[in-house]
Amino acid sequence: MLAARAAKSPELRNRPHRRSCTAAYKLRVLAETDRAACADGISAILLGEGLHSSALTGRCRQRAAGLLVALAPARRGRNNTPANPLAAEMAELQRDHVRRTRRPGRRGAVRADPQFPQSQRAAAQPR
Repeated sequence: MLAARAAKSPELRNRPHRRSCTAAYKLRVLAETDRAACADGISAILLGEGLHSSALTGRCRQRAAGLLVALAPARRGRNNTPANPLAAEMAELQRDHVRRTRRPGRRGAVRADPQFPQSQRAAAQPR
């Protein structure tokens, strides 16, 4: 008979979770450490945030390179393209063209010219 599985503790996670920090959080911690007067103040900030000094030096390098500013949240979604001022007129002309060519027997429709003889019409059409 198989042994029953031991119940997992609800306090433990299944997998370790890597901590992720936003650019604003990183800049806030760097600003606090810049304002700290001595090494003890910096150590207290790092201890309070649960960070190591290597994280602080890495973030200082990122800030100097301008990478933290580039990580700022950007506007998401489609870019709004400006409307073409001729688009409405083009759509109206296309609707008018479809309306006129769809029903050739109606008034205002594009028709063959009655002045043009039938024999010349057949000769003028491309083959």
